[in-house]
Amino acid sequence: MLDGRLIDPVASATLPHVDVIPFVPGRRPTDEARYPWLGSSDQVAFVNAGEGNRCYLLLRVHGTGELVVNGVPVEPLAFVDGELRPHPLGDDRPYVVVFDPDVDFAGVYDFANRFTRRFAVTVNDARTAIDVYDVSQFGSLYERVVERILVPDAERQGIELAFHPWYPVLAIGSYKAELYTRALVGDIVHKRHNLADPGWLVRVGLYLELLTCLGVFAAVDPSVLSEDEQRVAASWDDLDLDGRRLQRCRGGQPLPRP
Repeated sequence: MLDGRLIDPVASATLPHVDVIPFVPGRRPTDEARYPWLGSSDQVAFVNAGEGNRCYLLLRVHGTGELVVNGVPVEPLAFVDGELRPHPLGDDRPYVVVFDPDVDFAGVYDFANRFTRRFAVTVNDARTAIDVYDVSQFGSLYERVVERILVPDAERQGIELAFHPWYPVLAIGSYKAELYTRALVGDIVHKRHNLADPGWLVRVGLYLELLTCLGVFAAVDPSVLSEDEQRVAASWDDLDLDGRRLQRCRGGQPLPRP
């Protein structure tokens, strides 16, 4: 977590040059504790992912002085003897900046933002960006389909929800989303090695949920989305649903089989 002390602009000229060590598929920042120079920075982060959730940037620092992150001086950290601890600049080793996503990347992660935000980060003269996702929102659109569309339709048909023809497909999709979210939390929050590139699966999984659910809403009942959400969704060219915009179809009829 960053403190609130801002750096004197005059002093910035004396700050050491910094290179951000980029993400490398298959590697995690905590690998640095066991294999020096083989760690890599986090490329994505989660908010609302539970206690102990941290995001790491690994740095190559050329010289001594201060590390200044987004205008705020921070204490240099490094993995020394397998542990992350304060360590003065000047050694030939990667240094680490640690973020608390729930604090440092706080913001609005709503439908309009696709449950994600991109945060620019500067460390001395280096610049990078971190894509941050609200993991608690993953699967929320699937839940809307079930609660707002399938439950009322099952009641109209006089059947239990589990016997609705759409339910097995959505149940399988939701369960798959739950499984890959569990793997992603393991990799992104706990720095495990379930996936070579967890950021890729985050983007694909979220895009698939948006594409699937927006298609259902467009075909059945766009009012599942608020008017503001409908306007936002209509502006997403990459989710244009083959040229179809959110249009209300006739209500009151049982849904067709998938």
